[in-house]
Amino acid sequence: MSENTRVVSLKESFFGKEFAKGTWVCMGISCFCMLTGLGPVNIFATTILTELSESSGGKFPITPKAGAYLVGLTNLVFACLATVPLKLFGLRTILIWG
Repeated sequence: MSENTRVVSLKESFFGKEFAKGTWVCMGISCFCMLTGLGPVNIFATTILTELSESSGGKFPITPKAGAYLVGLTNLVFACLATVPLKLFGLRTILIWG
């Protein structure tokens, strides 16, 4: 550890004056992300695409492996594009107004 870091207890991170606000905001964002339902889509993308391919008799245009790559690439591209509004409007404005 560098000399500017210190160990923070769990109690201090949730209820300490210096860290509480940031901890609770991050937990709220994390809960919101879980409620969107994108986690299962990312986890089961290959399974979903395999079943689509099998149910269409192999006529589905995307293989499960290519589909998994497309899901990952789409996540990467839009995660990078998400930085543009952050720089334009600021994190606080986006968190408050969406």
